[in-house]
Amino acid sequence: YPSNWLPSKPADDEYSPLLAMDFIYTGSGRSDVASVSVIAVESIFTNVSDVMDTFSAALSSKFKLIQPMECTKYVVKGLEACSVITSYKQTDLPGNPTVKEMDVVLIDEYGVQYTLIYGASKNLFDDFLPVAEEMIGSFDSGNILFPEDESALATDESPELPPLSETPTIKKL
Repeated sequence: YPSNWLPSKPADDEYSPLLAMDFIYTGSGRSDVASVSVIAVESIFTNVSDVMDTFSAALSSKFKLIQPMECTKYVVKGLEACSVITSYKQTDLPGNPTVKEMDVVLIDEYGVQYTLIYGASKNLFDDFLPVAEEMIGSFDSGNILFPEDESALATDESPELPPLSETPTIKKL
């Protein structure tokens, strides 16, 4: 990720996700802030459109919907992800700036739900969107489930390599 986006753990510990990480950019202005956050939890849903329908319904009472649910634009971890863009007043930042937020959600083959959140002050959102999209598109956590939950991976093991029968030849240039 870009070197001027500082990684940190989210301050909110109201639940214990499998993965939670924030990457934050702070500009020179009082309200110049952008972040990409990654949250992973074991999903109670089986498909991402159900997640987004529930998510969108909850957001509609507090946030202005800018882009409705869209499920063909983003591919994360090789899977199609759904996204939605909203805006709201960020009252815990100086000047109470209007923030635009894009939430990208997917559920992997192990039932892990990933929510990748790009948020930025309204004046930075469009400028940093390509950076956030690159960060989101390049995200790959591998399998983050605990070892006792990895029984489904037994068939994905790499085969053992045969022992070397002779010393390898090194070609001089």
